[in-house]
Amino acid sequence: MIRPLRAAGAVLGYGFVGYLALLVALRPWQRDWGSDDFERSVSLPGDEHAAIPARAGDRAVAIDAPVAAVWPWLVQLGQDRGGFYSYAGLERACGIRIVNAAAIDPKWQTLREGDFVRATQPTWAAGLFGDRIGWNVDHIDDGRVLALRYWVFEVEATSRFTSRLHVRTHAGDPPVPVAPLVFLVFEPAHFIMERAMLRGIKTRAEAMYDAAYGPIRYAPAVYDGT
Repeated sequence: MIRPLRAAGAVLGYGFVGYLALLVALRPWQRDWGSDDFERSVSLPGDEHAAIPARAGDRAVAIDAPVAAVWPWLVQLGQDRGGFYSYAGLERACGIRIVNAAAIDPKWQTLREGDFVRATQPTWAAGLFGDRIGWNVDHIDDGRVLALRYWVFEVEATSRFTSRLHVRTHAGDPPVPVAPLVFLVFEPAHFIMERAMLRGIKTRAEAMYDAAYGPIRYAPAVYDGT
């Protein structure tokens, strides 16, 4: 009996070491997934609220649709609004009632500075964290920047028909007792969910824009002889 337990312990030990090595190797990539040097260096509204270190991660995705097709999806983020366009099944498995919107809802388009964007329903883990888990809206530059506290979104036009969505997540040094948990669990989980969110917004914006303007957008240019 002792020998199988030792074997199992060795497997778990080697597995943990391998997981740790993978996290260390992939951390620079996952922190800056999709972003370029300019996006990582540019100052954004909301940076003034960042703890030290000021930048926890910059991620970005190219979108084959203009800013006007991206912004409405971004501004309706929230647990009690349009969701987060990520893995809602995983969120619901944790008891968070998330439904990702498949359409733009006008009632979710009125987001102002000072509003609160919920990450969970008020009753979720209220005994531990209170009933306000989420982010204050610090700044809105309509059609360009949505700065939530420690979570900043920027949309930039790259052409008449295309754009980039850039998200910056701020974080400070976690308390020493929970720092290993943040590194081992929270950071990789946040990356997985945030990347899915960026892709979810990209998919929705492109589909909406193509449904409205696809025939014009992809129509071949006609030479008129002039």
